[in-house]
Formats: sequence, C-alpha cells, structure tokens
Amino acid sequence: MKNASKIIGLTLLILLALEAMAWIWLNRTCQSLPFFYSPSTPPVNLGKFNYCQIDPLLGWDIGNPKTYQHSKGCILLQPAIKTNKPFVVYISGGSTTDLLYDSLNWPALLHKKILQNQLPIQIQLASVAGYNSGQELLKLLRFNPPAPNLHLSYSGANEIENPDFVSSYEQSIYQQALYPKPSKFLPNLVHLLRPKSTLVLSKPFRNKPSSYWLNNMKTMNNLAVAQGYSFVGILQPVAGVSCKIPDSIAPGALQYLKLYPDFYGSVRMEIPKLNYLLDLSSSFQNETESPFLDDCHLKNKLYQQQIANRIYEVIVKHYNEKRNETNE
Repeated sequence: MKNASKIIGLTLLILLALEAMAWIWLNRTCQSLPFFYSPSTPPVNLGKFNYCQIDPLLGWDIGNPKTYQHSKGCILLQPAIKTNKPFVVYISGGSTTDLLYDSLNWPALLHKKILQNQLPIQIQLASVAGYNSGQELLKLLRFNPPAPNLHLSYSGANEIENPDFVSSYEQSIYQQALYPKPSKFLPNLVHLLRPKSTLVLSKPFRNKPSSYWLNNMKTMNNLAVAQGYSFVGILQPVAGVSCKIPDSIAPGALQYLKLYPDFYGSVRMEIPKLNYLLDLSSSFQNETESPFLDDCHLKNKLYQQQIANRIYEVIVKHYNEKRNETNE
C-alpha cells in the first residue's frame, strides 16, 4: 500500500513538474493558463445553429424550413397564377429581409400585393439574418441558381459590423476548431500534447464598409449583365439617417448608430453615378416618430408596407419592360 501511495505521489509530482515546464514554455508566447483552469467567460454564442445549417463557404445558411417551399438556398413565394415561365425575382439581404427572422416583414407584404394583383411573379428569397453584401454575393455563387429575371439586394445595415467575406460566425467556428476548450486539469501540458488542428485561420482583412458594399454591388451587377438579367442594389433605411432614432434602444445597437452616418454619407455620394443602385435610406424622413425598433428593424406593418410598395414599383417596372420585349 505504501509503495502504491509513493508511486501515485511520484506520478503526481512528475505531472506537476511537466505542467510547470509547459507553463514556462507557453508563457513565453503569452499562452499559459492557471494550473487548474476554470473558464471565467461563457463559450462563444453560436445561436445561428438553432435555425441555420453550416455551409462550407458561407459559414451558415438557412436549413430546410417546413413552413415554406424551399430550393437552392431560397424560400420560394409562388404567384397565384400558375405559369411555366414566371417572372423570377431573386431577393438577397440580411435579417430585415429574412422571413424566418420576421414572417411579417416587407417581402411577405410584397408577396401579398403580387398575389392581389394576379401577377405571374415568383420570389426567390435568399436572405439570411446577419448576412452582409459579401455573404449575399458568396451565396449567389455557392448555389448558382438558374438566372432570374431580376436580382434585388436590400442591404446596408450589416456592412458596418463585419465588412468581410469571412463572417464573424465563421471566425467563431474556426476559433473553436483551432483552439478547443482547455482542459481543467493540467491545461498547459494537455495543450502541448493535444494534436494540433491543420486548419489555418488567416487574419481577417478589414474593408472600408462603403467600399466593400459598393464593390459587391458592382460585382453582382456584372454577374447580372453577363447572364442577361437585371440587378438593383437597394440601400436600406436605418435609424438616425434621414429619420429619427427610437426613444429606447438596446445598448448593443448604439454602436451602429455612431457608424451609420459615415457609411451612408460615403455611399449616397456614389449612388447617383450608378444606374443599378436605388437609395431608400430617406424613405422615412417625414415621419414624426422613429419607424424603427432598434438600429435597422422596422417596428410595424405600416412602415414595412411602405418599403414593400416601393420595391413593388421596381419589380413591376422591370416586369413590364420584359413583357414588352417579349411582345415585340
């Protein structure tokens, strides 16, 4: 029994000595942890997993929603009139256009108006909460859907937070793969002995939000021209730009309100020079109250309907042009 106790004690001393050596080694590069590690912060919140699926290029995308017809990464909103050749409108954007985020948003009202007017227009809704214009572009390339008649990008708000093709969610996923949760016992020694990931995480390239958005709009327009369809990049309205800020706003959204003026000021100067861009950022400038719940999400049906009406006009204009071309 005494020999067993000595062996156990000696083994523990050796492990502690090795842990100390590992600590010294890792401390040279500021990677060392306490001998008995207990994380003080919760793990990265990857709540997107709750209603999205992992995509190798995009980082995340909507899954297969049971309440909607779904194909090639898009929710399909069909016309009331059955036709073999509907006028197809592909809509991309972030949470302000995502039906899974808000089932009563402007795309839902737009579809309702199309049904009421009995137009043979199909909507392919490719929007996903959190996407910036770079994710919109990558998704278009990733799924490579059949060429629509019209592509609408409703964007602007999400360029501020993460103007990169590698999203913040992808960064979180990659960080966890590269740096898995440390061991609570002998964390430094385990870190050195643990097999290293072969995944290489490059330092993200930070773009200027205005240049990033304009370049992505240009690329999506070039794709449309090359494949023979139309593209319209729509600059969405946000709080504090040509409209009032909500009386009450979450602290997390306040940071965006400080950044929007510079981005929108730069982008709005360029829009008049580019015929494929439409500025809707002043849509609510005459409202006596703020139309927003937070920094970018509209708070009721009235304001959502106003956006739906403006975009309906854009779609009908292109639809009539296409119909006239066919009849000639």
